[in-house]
Amino acid sequence: MEIPMTRKIKIFFVGELHSSHALSWIDLLQPDAGLFEVRGFHFSPWNPPSTTWYKIIDGSVFKPTEKNRGWLSNIFNTEPQQSPQNDYIHGRGGFGLYYYNNLSVEIEEFQPDIIQTFGIFPASVFFMRALPLIHSSNLIKKPKWVVQARGGPDLALNQKNPILFQDIISTLQSCDCFIADNAMNYSIASDLGLASEKLSPTGSVPGSGGIDLEMFREVPLPSKKEPLILWPKAYNCIQSDGLVVVEALRRALPQLGNFKLVATAAIPEVEYWFKEFLGGYGDKVSICERLPRDKIMEIFSLARVLLAPSLSDGVPNSVYEAMASNTVPLVSPLETITPIFKNDVNAIYAPNLDPEAIAIALVKAMHDDNLVDQIAINNKALLPTIAGRELIRQLVVDMYQNLARFN
Repeated sequence: MEIPMTRKIKIFFVGELHSSHALSWIDLLQPDAGLFEVRGFHFSPWNPPSTTWYKIIDGSVFKPTEKNRGWLSNIFNTEPQQSPQNDYIHGRGGFGLYYYNNLSVEIEEFQPDIIQTFGIFPASVFFMRALPLIHSSNLIKKPKWVVQARGGPDLALNQKNPILFQDIISTLQSCDCFIADNAMNYSIASDLGLASEKLSPTGSVPGSGGIDLEMFREVPLPSKKEPLILWPKAYNCIQSDGLVVVEALRRALPQLGNFKLVATAAIPEVEYWFKEFLGGYGDKVSICERLPRDKIMEIFSLARVLLAPSLSDGVPNSVYEAMASNTVPLVSPLETITPIFKNDVNAIYAPNLDPEAIAIALVKAMHDDNLVDQIAINNKALLPTIAGRELIRQLVVDMYQNLARFN
């Protein structure tokens, strides 16, 4: 027998809340605002949005409290107002010690039923390091903790790093629910000791909360769109190699004829070698830094091809956005990709470290109208079943209600 909640369920989100994916996930709950009271805790060098339908706390603004002064001073031998020391979390640099003070204060004030952290690194590790400051006597009840992995590498890559391994084990042991966007991460988490009852009942879901299908009803087929290529991750990192893509473009562009290319999130190294190798295409190429999501979506509506090879990934949100936009994805045949997206059926495979394969895939995507149109038709049928936002919203609402009900 279900026991109804007599008040709103309080959910406290912790993470880098400048992220469009995190904000989109939280917005899943807006249609059910009568059921939920939401707050967010943001820690990042980038600013959070200035207006939201819920309150966002900026963790960088120190809140002095007597309860934490002694703990910080004794453990770190520093006054928290000054915070000359930083605590370093993999991939995100240092955080002033007062960030942990602020998080503990906000949790004790809000008294959440559920705390959700966006990513094992940095948010879940950040939350665990703040736990000694949260006095259980000040909480009406212990909140349930939901961990949402950030794509594939957050767990799949980091679990191979001995320095990070214990943080991952501690997270999986301590959380109450684990969400991932791909089956491989659920399998890895289970192998590392995650109890079966902690696997999210949602199954694999996009980290953004899915695609609003109503926004994409009138998009033309790829053959009717501009000969535009979108490369949204023009950078080098452990997850992908941008310089290999530059070499692939050097080989492919002379065969493309009329085309345009937009490369975003470009790092100086990639931009330099692109201009060195392909400077003669300057009038057809736009290389820029990160763009707001609404601008990226505008480019998707025009683009024929998404260029998205990678070395390690979950299921990129950009692939779902490409599917909705009738943009053909060029993706690497990773373990997280191949069970869902078949070559020449839902995507065109392009291994990240093989510039010749990327070049061939790109030429095919730009010239074979019948193929790209059929891929778009296939993806329109597939997308609602794997990333339809309304379907995922109901799964997520049910998950939160069940977590709160049995807390």
